[in-house]
Amino acid sequence: MKIKTTSVLLAALLGVFAPVCAMAATTLSLPVGTELNVTIDQTLDSHSANVGDRFTAHVQPPYPFSNDALAGAMVTGELTRVQHAGQGTKPEIDIKFDTIQLADGSSGLMDAYVTASQPRTKMKSGARVVTSTLIGMLTGNALIKTIFHGKNGGVAGAAGGFLLGANYKADIQFPQGSAMTVKMRQTMQVRRQAQSTPRPR
Repeated sequence: MKIKTTSVLLAALLGVFAPVCAMAATTLSLPVGTELNVTIDQTLDSHSANVGDRFTAHVQPPYPFSNDALAGAMVTGELTRVQHAGQGTKPEIDIKFDTIQLADGSSGLMDAYVTASQPRTKMKSGARVVTSTLIGMLTGNALIKTIFHGKNGGVAGAAGGFLLGANYKADIQFPQGSAMTVKMRQTMQVRRQAQSTPRPR
């Protein structure tokens, strides 16, 4: 009985004087249709890029649902289609994002596509390279193919990817630091690394 009483008293003292913590894990969830603003960390160019090339981008505010857990998050993308500009061939880049890593080291899978961006076209005019900005738009679950026809600049859209160019050789480029908006095709869930939190006494 004396031993049992002593053990109870010792446990009580530890509960009062020792910092006792519990490891709490939470899950970050972004439902289908959620959009993220990102800036890419590397330049993407239809002239030099290849299918399967991977690159990273960082999530920028404002964060969906004002969730600061996304601050400093990095997403990884892959080029799923690349068409180099050529005679009678218009340049194209299709992009998907498939992984995310939070600032605390937690990571998970994602399935997201680009809904808006600002690629630049590069066309040679004599010895000069003329750069213009083109806005990507959303159609269904894919990127807009924006085709510039003739001198009048008529525009036609078709679902698929960024297909930019005209009847001249004009590769497209996403410079490092370019902003993109990406949209979740499927719900994303990331189980965050456990953090120490005080246990109620």
